[in-house]
Amino acid sequence: MLILSTEHPDAALRRYIEGVTGQTGDRLTTVMRVNGLVDPPLRGVDAADLLGVSPQRVSQLADRMRVLIAWSTPPGGLWMPQTIAARRLERTAAL
Repeated sequence: MLILSTEHPDAALRRYIEGVTGQTGDRLTTVMRVNGLVDPPLRGVDAADLLGVSPQRVSQLADRMRVLIAWSTPPGGLWMPQTIAARRLERTAAL
């Protein structure tokens, strides 16, 4: 069964990662930025300052997010057509 959503691609990605990792709010946004999943990207040291934790803790959170996403992704991959379309538009606009 194919279910299409009118949800914005970034919102869909955020909701998916929030469900997988259990992170919410500023912590979710910051760790997504550290992992390069949303713009603007953020360095670990800057993320640590924003969250009020050590850079090592930010690294642990970022690693945990990557592992949880990898574990929750089906063997055939994850298909999010809105996100794919948005990325194509971004690449075309950059040319």
